[in-house]
Amino acid sequence: MHFPLSGVVEAAAQPTVLLVDDDENILDVVQDSLRDAGYAVITAANGAQALQILTEDAGRVDVVFSDVSMPGGMSGIDLAKHAYEVRPALWVILTSGYSPNWLPELPLNCEFLPKPYEMSDLDRRLRRKRHPVDQAAPSP
Repeated sequence: MHFPLSGVVEAAAQPTVLLVDDDENILDVVQDSLRDAGYAVITAANGAQALQILTEDAGRVDVVFSDVSMPGGMSGIDLAKHAYEVRPALWVILTSGYSPNWLPELPLNCEFLPKPYEMSDLDRRLRRKRHPVDQAAPSP
């Protein structure tokens, strides 16, 4: 990851981010960077904890940003699949240091942000008003 995050997110465009990573240092740094940029952030140390948050209060979360590789039996990909069962239109961004070619197939509605990433790249994705799947296809 490359820091710092440039710019400040306008209040009207702030999604609430559920940040999921088993590495406490990454969780702390990304959480601080997102909060400094004006995002509301909820953290989870693993997929099971994130799924519990989504199940108990799914409406509070606008986007899930999760590492793909996590111990404990639930990867970020598994989390995304379960999250879509709770909220089919949920926006999920997955990240990994592994090439997408080496990862299991990502769910259809997931975006992928390779590590190392610039916080400004994550910020641009979070600023989107709508999930890419919700956007109409360009006309010919």
